[in-house]
Amino acid sequence: MTGDLAFTVTAPGRGIDAKVSVASGRVLALLGPNGSGKTTILEALAGLLPDAVVTPAAPERVALVTQRGELFPTMSVVDNVAFPPRARGMKREPARELARSWLERVGAADLATRRPTELSGGQARRVAIARALASSPEVILLDEPFAGLDLEAATSIRALLAEELAGLTAIIATHTTLDAYALASHIAVLEGAVWWSPAPWRACSPSRARRSPRAWLVAC
Repeated sequence: MTGDLAFTVTAPGRGIDAKVSVASGRVLALLGPNGSGKTTILEALAGLLPDAVVTPAAPERVALVTQRGELFPTMSVVDNVAFPPRARGMKREPARELARSWLERVGAADLATRRPTELSGGQARRVAIARALASSPEVILLDEPFAGLDLEAATSIRALLAEELAGLTAIIATHTTLDAYALASHIAVLEGAVWWSPAPWRACSPSRARRSPRAWLVAC
């Protein structure tokens, strides 16, 4: 398990200047409307934005689950999930066994031989989560993990994440307070200014928050 994490994320072209802190084994929810910078912060931490600067550098093993899932369309489900351990040098069959164990844990074992194009939205999201967890991440980032899912699928995956994120360090971007309450131990609200609750769900007074154009996480 990694230690406590604290980053400064700057992406001037996107109007982002943020300080992000999350304690080891805790889940931080970035809560805010579309366009508030949640996805930009996650993509910067994952190293996907060339124009963004993260200091100090994020851990090497960062897993990002995007809204689209980003599964490899030419690979089977099991090979998608086996890809991260294979990339770290694990041999093919041990990697596939590890992938099958994660598919079992997320309730997707019966999908192992399918292609991503044969999956529903909820099934694809389960596979993407399994692939992220199979990478043994130091930090897992989830960008609107329930976007585009029907109520049944969203409820099921929310319960799955509540179980699988226990003890992991994670940051979830969402615009829904239900997701934050269900999954996060800490919350940061992004909307013109940001304030952070350092104790689980302690209300933060705006008068005590340091307000800046967009977007600082400030301890209250």
